[in-house]
Amino acid sequence: MRRYTTPNLPMTVPVNLTGAVIYVTIKQGQRKLQKTGADVVSVYDSESGKTTLTVTLTQEETGAFLAEKSATIQVNWIFSDGTRDATNIKKIEVSENLLSEVIQYAD
Repeated sequence: MRRYTTPNLPMTVPVNLTGAVIYVTIKQGQRKLQKTGADVVSVYDSESGKTTLTVTLTQEETGAFLAEKSATIQVNWIFSDGTRDATNIKKIEVSENLLSEVIQYAD
């Protein structure tokens, strides 16, 4: 993940998450970012039995992480019957951006 960009972070979970409320948490030191609801797109593939998740981050969100240090990411989910589970925690690398500020599109 590069700071001050708007990446789409794809993840695959070997579970059908249709109907679940999904939480994606990214943590680096004391900085913790949690995405849920419309911020997490979920697509289940019945052939593979896996759900592909895509999480989109904003420039402000990626800019808050420190460069050259890894962050951790984990997916949690809960179904309406109270069944809850989570993935293993994974590392993601955070890299610097020479233009370390929020920029706007201008015509």
